[in-house]
Amino acid sequence: MPIYEFRCTCGHTFEKLCRSSDPTNPACPKCGGVSEKVFSSFSVGRSAPATGCGMGEAQPGG
Repeated sequence: MPIYEFRCTCGHTFEKLCRSSDPTNPACPKCGGVSEKVFSSFSVGRSAPATGCGMGEAQPGG
């Protein structure tokens, strides 16, 4: 199940595991209000050799 990010009308932002078949947005865990799905940004990294934890070697100045 993917994690979606939601924002409530009260301004609270939260994440929730949801099935694509879930018909409605979840209620806000803070106030119980109406929430809407927001598009969250994600990080795209560059390829690096798999060493240690798969993060590659540290680069000078990076």
